[in-house]
Amino acid sequence: MDLPRGDEVRREVAGHYGRLARDLLEGGAALIDLGSGQVVLDLGSGGGIDVLLSARRVGPHGKVHGFDMADDMLELARKNQREAGIDNVEFLKGIIEAVPLPDESIDVVI
Repeated sequence: MDLPRGDEVRREVAGHYGRLARDLLEGGAALIDLGSGQVVLDLGSGGGIDVLLSARRVGPHGKVHGFDMADDMLELARKNQREAGIDNVEFLKGIIEAVPLPDESIDVVI
């Protein structure tokens, strides 16, 4: 099966940081089986909607990192976070090939 470049990179990053949410390839964060206390990394998080949805699902003992390279998307994501009143998220800037998080620190990569 030929995967689009984005999925190839997600699989590679998941190998370093945790497991890839298989369901993501079929329908996005809403279908991922997340549990309380998990740590999630959303690659290319954009305006942060999947990050915020995931943060509610992992609860106060979990954390979700949104990762994007675009300043305008990070600004929008942080605005959405403030409006939603969600504290267990962090938005990071960078490129997917150089995620600034320790290996094995993520449970699920979306």
